[in-house]
Amino acid sequence: MLTTYNEFFNPGRVAVLCSMAFGLFMAPAVADFASCKKTLTPYKAVYVSTYKGISMTGERHLSRKEEGRYILSHNARKMGNSISEQSEFTLRDNNIRVEKYNMTRSTVGVKREYHNKYDWDKSLVHVTGHVDVTLPLDNQPLDLLSYQLALRCDLEQGSQAASYPVVARNRLKNYEFRVSGKETLKTSLGELETLVVDRLRKKDDRTTRIWVAPEKNYLIVKLEQSESKDAASYKLEIKEVSFK
Repeated sequence: MLTTYNEFFNPGRVAVLCSMAFGLFMAPAVADFASCKKTLTPYKAVYVSTYKGISMTGERHLSRKEEGRYILSHNARKMGNSISEQSEFTLRDNNIRVEKYNMTRSTVGVKREYHNKYDWDKSLVHVTGHVDVTLPLDNQPLDLLSYQLALRCDLEQGSQAASYPVVARNRLKNYEFRVSGKETLKTSLGELETLVVDRLRKKDDRTTRIWVAPEKNYLIVKLEQSESKDAASYKLEIKEVSFK
């Protein structure tokens, strides 16, 4: 994800993106990375996002460090607006185990920070920054970056629906998604065959749809979000990508 672009202008409202379900509710699941070689391939991607007429370019990186650690990061900046996110995790029993997540966001001089430290020995995650709260590590929750990686893994394995527990700001939330079809999409990378994925919400005032390209290691290549309450919309499109 892949927002965030992940929730750049409003964490939780502009999240780039994902979890899945067939009905209104399904039990949280954790992606099994035993067969997700494409998803775990390190990469660098450039995206352009647009919100209320403001566009900005950002980069997203997935890198593998020593001792099986992975770092997924996202950074963008333009005209006093900026977002910096980083998720550090390992794989335990082929599942993502987040160690820490940091996010700093500034919008027209208003700055907010969220720092999550996962204490697996005590089964707690400590959130500090804009809010200070301690949450239980039930169902092995992910963060606002790593859940997008989990979604890509499930799509790589052919899943049509999935759901992920996520530490979102000061609470635990369940992110659910469903594959709604396929579409040939014209992008800066050329014409791509994509899977169309919708995020399921209990409220109908917002809709989120993403396009994922299997031939580009299941990366998110486009995202659109609309909000009926204020007619605001958010768009995200990939411009470049290179795999390491």
